[in-house]
Amino acid sequence: MDRMELVKTGEPILTTSVMDGLYKASYWLVAYEGKIVGVALYHNSNKHCTLALIQDKNGDKLLLGHFRDGYPVPDKEFFELHKIYDWAFQK
Repeated sequence: MDRMELVKTGEPILTTSVMDGLYKASYWLVAYEGKIVGVALYHNSNKHCTLALIQDKNGDKLLLGHFRDGYPVPDKEFFELHKIYDWAFQK
C-alpha cells in the first residue's frame, strides 16, 4: 500500500491553521480498496496526504509519509494524527 493510493472518506475530522496561517492541515479517515485503514494528514487541498497512520495486515500502526520543502510537519501535527488514529481505532 502506498500513501498515494489512500482515499479520503467522509468529511475532515479536524482542520487547523498551522504556522501562523502559512497552510491548512486537515485530518481524514482514509480507505484502501474500499476499507477504512487509517487516518491521514493533508496539507491545504493537496490530492495526496503528507502523512498517514494506517493499520498493516497484522493490525499494527504503520506511518506512511512524504516530506518536502514547503510542507513542514510540526510535532503538534504528529500528536494530532496519533490522537485521532487512537480515537478512530479505539487504541
